Amino acid sequence: MIVLDEDLQKPAIAAALRSWYPGRVVALPELHPSTRITDPNAAALLRQHRGCALVTINWTDFWWKARPDRRFSVICIRMPQDREDEVPIIVRHLFQHPWFNSRRARCGKVILAAAEAIHYYERLGGEVHSVAWQ
Repeated sequence: MIVLDEDLQKPAIAAALRSWYPGRVVALPELHPSTRITDPNAAALLRQHRGCALVTINWTDFWWKARPDRRFSVICIRMPQDREDEVPIIVRHLFQHPWFNSRRARCGKVILAAAEAIHYYERLGGEVHSVAWQ
């Protein structure tokens, strides 16, 4: 399941992801409709949906702040809000990368998809690894 952060609520983004992704694509608020979900509370909801990937362009609130969890992944995309329509292309490219092409490969990581490379860490405060786009 791909979970879209509140900054990615345009229907066209979810539709573009659904056109190629075989699983569910949902907005973060859909995981708990009766509650306003803040960034720090998102992890508790994501833990309940094993194997999901939270996708956000609000990377400054998650990168180096989110604690990796083996039950889900956080995918931060470093880009300005006005380019959000490119998110589905970047996520697809990331999901096709040999290092991130399965839920198992992504879970337990906080990933930063940047123009120059893909960066990730598996432990808060631990080493940041970088791999080239392919």
